[in-house]
Amino acid sequence: MAGVESGWACHRQAVDPEAVAAALDDLAALRTAHGIGHASHLVAAPAGWPHTDRLGAGLAALAAAMLGAPVACFAATYVVKPAGVGMPTRWHQDAPAWAARLEGRPAATVWLALTDADEANGCLEVVPGSHLGPLLPLEAHGGEPSIFGVASVGPLPGPPEALPATAGDAIVVDARLLHAAGPNRSAGDRVALALRYTTGLPVVAG
Repeated sequence: MAGVESGWACHRQAVDPEAVAAALDDLAALRTAHGIGHASHLVAAPAGWPHTDRLGAGLAALAAAMLGAPVACFAATYVVKPAGVGMPTRWHQDAPAWAARLEGRPAATVWLALTDADEANGCLEVVPGSHLGPLLPLEAHGGEPSIFGVASVGPLPGPPEALPATAGDAIVVDARLLHAAGPNRSAGDRVALALRYTTGLPVVAG
């Protein structure tokens, strides 16, 4: 497991199978309530949801350990790569996309695997240490469609590392770290929950 110096950390079995099942049930309920089809790659969770669920406090502590300060969650999104058609996520840093909201505050994502993730179905990939370099602008890209439709400009500053995960693992990623995920070419869906945390905001007790 890498740490703060690498810009990412993996916590194996950060949540139990019951919590994983509850999160998947929540995703199904959100889809039903809002008429979101199975092919949708992004499903936003309601504001404040992590603080009313037992996932919230434990995962916030992982982000706080990465950032070295108390944190509050400002967004939560299910990221779904449907079987066989799940689009890739191009290389990017989160911080440029969140600049207006963060106003210079440090931030991190806790990426919780709700299904097993490997290179065949689009596990996370990172460039260790890239959070120590400059923020790269995001631009729309051509070619193969991707989840966000944008990618960081410029070559990777180092070799990428794939981060396979099993359901229940949590990977914490600094908002300045270059990361990506491949397409899902497997026969099963790849599902994760991305919880976004930052410092300097009121912390809501769970």
